[in-house]
Amino acid sequence: MKSEAQEISETVASWFHYKSLTGLNGLLKESSMAVPIAEYLASKHGREVESEKAHPLFNSGGQGRPKQIDFVRVKHGDRTWHSAYETKFKTRNFDLIIGDLCRLLCLAQAVDVGNPGRFLIYAVKLEGDGAILDNKFNPGGHNRISYFENILPRPNTVGKNKDCVFKINELHAKQRSSFRKFAKSHKVELPSSVRVKLSGSFESGGFSCAVWQIWAQKGSTLLNHKEILK
Repeated sequence: MKSEAQEISETVASWFHYKSLTGLNGLLKESSMAVPIAEYLASKHGREVESEKAHPLFNSGGQGRPKQIDFVRVKHGDRTWHSAYETKFKTRNFDLIIGDLCRLLCLAQAVDVGNPGRFLIYAVKLEGDGAILDNKFNPGGHNRISYFENILPRPNTVGKNKDCVFKINELHAKQRSSFRKFAKSHKVELPSSVRVKLSGSFESGGFSCAVWQIWAQKGSTLLNHKEILK
């Protein structure tokens, strides 16, 4: 039996492929992902699914648009959360994607939401060699590495596991800076050790969708921005 994450990846990639065939390829954007994800989750979980749910840690009445989780599956009985989903389309911006990952990680510190499963859903129109999230930086020396190396296991990456554990303070400084920036700007702490699993991936008509599940690794401690190394 396929996992929900795998079915979501198939739904999103296939839907984008279908829409590209109807001439809407140039109009596809992140908000376009809401349709296939909402329809899939609603078909499985009905009224338990809510979209654009206020993030329980980042809505203290400040100015601007309140920060939200893209989709949440809420338990009927006690209103705690069964699952939370953040989505990204096309961007390879490291800060933006790490921001979504951190928003999911922070849910463990929220009151009254329980311990939901946390999923990051990423879709893209593949280009070039078909690699997903292949933007790289020079860590010093001759070999460039991916910004997402040791953070997000990626589909079609030869010799890589689908499950990884990383410690924030053992990442390269260019990677750590995004975690530190998020912790500082949102006044939150992040787990020192994170586990990420590639739980679903699918390609259709040149579109790819990956779904990662995210946890704080057992035994990790919480780090504020000052404790995340520069």
